[in-house]
Amino acid sequence: MRQFVTKILFFSFTSIAVLWVTLIWFRIFVNMSYTRNGLDPETSTIFVGDSHIRTAINDGMLEKSINIGKGSETYYFSYFKLKMLLENNKKIKHVYLGFGCHSISDYYENFIYGEYSGIYAPIYFYLLPLKEELKTILWNRANLMIFIRNVIKQGTKQSFNANSYSLLGGFSNPFYEGGHIDFLVDKRLNTQYFTNGKLNPFSELNIFYLNKIITLCETRGVNLTLLNTPVHEYYYSRIPRPYIDEINRIVKTSNVNYIDLSNLKLCDSCYTPDGDHVTHIGAKTTTLKLKELM
Repeated sequence: MRQFVTKILFFSFTSIAVLWVTLIWFRIFVNMSYTRNGLDPETSTIFVGDSHIRTAINDGMLEKSINIGKGSETYYFSYFKLKMLLENNKKIKHVYLGFGCHSISDYYENFIYGEYSGIYAPIYFYLLPLKEELKTILWNRANLMIFIRNVIKQGTKQSFNANSYSLLGGFSNPFYEGGHIDFLVDKRLNTQYFTNGKLNPFSELNIFYLNKIITLCETRGVNLTLLNTPVHEYYYSRIPRPYIDEINRIVKTSNVNYIDLSNLKLCDSCYTPDGDHVTHIGAKTTTLKLKELM
C-alpha cells in the first residue's frame, strides 16, 4: 500500500513539474516570437480593443498604423497585451482604445472568469504575470484538464507560428452585405445589458483595467484616445441611459481624449444585422472619418 501511494505521489509531482516547465518554456518562446515577429518598427499608432475596433478601423488606409483588435477582448486582456507591445515597440506614440457602453457591462466578465474563460484566457495566458496565470487556472478549475490542454495548444501555436495565431488580431470584416434587423438588435442589447430582465451592473473589473490602461499610457508618454465606433440608430436609442451616463462620467473624470463616432451617419446597409457593428463598406466610411479627425 505504501509503495502504491508513493508511486501515485511521485507520478503527480512529476506531472506537475513537467507541466510547469512546459508552461515556462512556452512563456519564453511566445514572448520571443512576438518580439521577433511583432509590429513593423515604423508603427507609431495602434488600435486596440474588441470586435468593434477590429471590424470598424481599416488600418490599411492609415499610415504607420496597425489594428490589433480581437473579438471579445476585454480591458483585462487588452492591458497586458498593450503593456507587452509598449515595452517592445518604443516608436508607438498613440493608442486608440475601443470604448463603448457595452465595454463597461459585467456581461464581459464572462470572457475573463465566466463561462467563456476557458476559450479566451488561454489565448492571452503567456502575457499574464504569474499571479494572473494562477487566477485563470483557479477560475477554470471545474474544467481544468480542458483549460490546460487549450493553454498548451495556444503555446504551441504562438511559439512556432505567431503570424497565423497572433494575439495582435488585425482588421477583419467579413460582412460585405448588411442591414440591421430589429429582433437581432434587441437580442444583442439583451445579451449585453440585461440578465433575466434586470439591468446588468457595471463591470468593476473592466473599469479597473480601463484605468490601468490610462495610467500605463500616461507613464509611457503615449497619447491615448478612447474611440466609440458607430452603432445603428435603432441600437443606440435602446442603450440603457445609465450606461450612457456612466461612459460620459468616465470620459469627464479621466480627462483623456475621446472620439465618439457612435452616431456617425451611415446607411442601413453599412451595419451588420445586430446593429452593433459595421460592414466592410461601413468600415471604409468610419476610417475615412477618423482619418479626418486624427
